[in-house]
Amino acid sequence: MSSSPVRPVVVLGNASPALIDELRSMAADALPGTAKPLLHGAEARAAIDAGMPCIALVDGDDPSSEDAALLLRRNPAHAATPLVGLAALADEIAFSTNYGCGGDDVVPKRNLHRLVPRIRSLQHAATSLVASQQRGKAIVASPDPKRRVVLGRILHTAGYAIEFAADALEAAELAKKHNAKVAVVEATEDPGASLAHIKRARLSGLTANWVLVVEPKRIAQLAPLVDPLPYVALGDAFSPPENVLFAANELARGGGTEGRGSARLLFGSAVHFRVAGRDDDEIGFTYNVSETGLYVRTLVAPPAKESVWIELQPPRCDRRVRLEGIVQWRRPFGPNDQATVPTGFGFEITDGSASDRQRFMDGYKALHASTFGD
Repeated sequence: MSSSPVRPVVVLGNASPALIDELRSMAADALPGTAKPLLHGAEARAAIDAGMPCIALVDGDDPSSEDAALLLRRNPAHAATPLVGLAALADEIAFSTNYGCGGDDVVPKRNLHRLVPRIRSLQHAATSLVASQQRGKAIVASPDPKRRVVLGRILHTAGYAIEFAADALEAAELAKKHNAKVAVVEATEDPGASLAHIKRARLSGLTANWVLVVEPKRIAQLAPLVDPLPYVALGDAFSPPENVLFAANELARGGGTEGRGSARLLFGSAVHFRVAGRDDDEIGFTYNVSETGLYVRTLVAPPAKESVWIELQPPRCDRRVRLEGIVQWRRPFGPNDQATVPTGFGFEITDGSASDRQRFMDGYKALHASTFGD
């Protein structure tokens, strides 16, 4: 029986000849025996047109990287193509920039060998990564076409069929027409007017869950107006776009802590992790935290039930802490109509120094207080 064809690694946008040479060497290690494991320029574009590549890379330090990434994401056929940014420094800014243009992970340029396990695991992933759209219609409204693409991709890969709108009024009309399950409205110019349209839509009997995405400086002003409205939540326009999925899922489940020891709160920070006893760290990004654990975004999640060491700076804390724990569950890459989180793993804290565990707990409580006003 013949083996499946090797899917190449493609580099989007501009990248220096020196970086291309390093990436070509890395790809040869990841896919030994492949004639052209890495494609760039016209060859990369042809490979994308012909079918899904194994993984797409962009130089996150190059100004053209955002446009190159969004060009990929505008094609629904490539909503599930993994996109990794390469950065001189894999910090919060690099991750936020990567997520903001539809990316999935970041690898530091000084450690390009970290791409090897990502390429190998994705090479053997399912070749037909098509979203099922079983969760019904989702409306995505924004005056910015780029943001519509990025936000729509998040909900599309979570199992929704997407309709785009320019503003809240059009979103309400489409939500009624399609009996939408979710409507995301980004309103950075006049969020009050958008909220008025959402309120009228709710009062008219539309049952969609609404997420109003606004600039963070507007949240405190709008929160008292949104809190009384059923099935309406606020989102932060400067946070990773995947946060709209968290908000929509929380609305669908009614919020609260049912089945959980504590509420899960959105929190994004770069995090270092490794399987216990290993020599090298991987870098990921936190998605949410609870009193007893956190969820880490990464394309190289450790196996379930594996012991893991983790280092991060907790919420409202001025230093990093080291914790030990267990991978309780993981979400592999690809469309999933049951998705509640991006690709990564759920980590339960089981050990660590008493002082570091207390710092984590105190940080969580401070975040909880600022989120819920308690």
